[in-house]
Amino acid sequence: YPKSFKETLKPEIALCIGPLQYNYAQGLRIVEFFEIYKLLGITKFYVYYLSSSNEVKQIIEYYEKQGLIDVLDWELEGYHFENNFRYGGIFSALNECVYRSRIVDSFKYAAIIDFDEVLMPFKNDSLPKFIESLGDHSEYIFSNTFFHKFMKEDDSSTPDDAVNRFLYTQSRIERTQVYIKTSRTKYVVKTEEAIEIGNHHMWRTVSSDTDSLVRNEDIEERNIDFSARRFGTKIWKNVDKVCGAIFENGKCPL
Repeated sequence: YPKSFKETLKPEIALCIGPLQYNYAQGLRIVEFFEIYKLLGITKFYVYYLSSSNEVKQIIEYYEKQGLIDVLDWELEGYHFENNFRYGGIFSALNECVYRSRIVDSFKYAAIIDFDEVLMPFKNDSLPKFIESLGDHSEYIFSNTFFHKFMKEDDSSTPDDAVNRFLYTQSRIERTQVYIKTSRTKYVVKTEEAIEIGNHHMWRTVSSDTDSLVRNEDIEERNIDFSARRFGTKIWKNVDKVCGAIFENGKCPL
């Protein structure tokens, strides 16, 4: 610093994740989250850390040492998030993240996401290339659907030699309806256009009018969806490799 704002931004996507809190303990879900996004072409994650189990903290520290994630201590003394900043100070965290991804790390795009969410294009295996193919917009809004725990489970794709045998994205194949724009949506924002963002859509932009693209990709109203299985055994092998590097028995906690 001072840093030139005329430099070329990387046509890549940084992931801005809602705060990790409430002593989050689902270690396998965290590893699966990072590994499936890596397969989708993501190279940088920002984690706003409040609390987790010791095992999840080990996982976070592992990825931090790999240079994949930046961990920010989000324990702000004296602030009562539930009263002042919504849960976990999420709005403050996400806005800080978008500015950080633009100013510090020169990312052209930032995705606004939680640890239990995956942006999954139907017709492209690379999320950054998919966004680039859609043309120039301030934000790219993804329609949303849920894969609930009580819905159909299918383990037919689980490799026989998999050590960690329950990956949510691979075993949950039944989903709900697809929700309309701004109803539980998630999105990718063009960082140089953002002034103020929320967790479901952008609130204020540099442009006078928000130029949004709602992406539906001709989604069929089917309730069985195998889209997350496109990477075959790669996701299973990558998850097992990480869990094996962190835990002696090779298993990440469920």
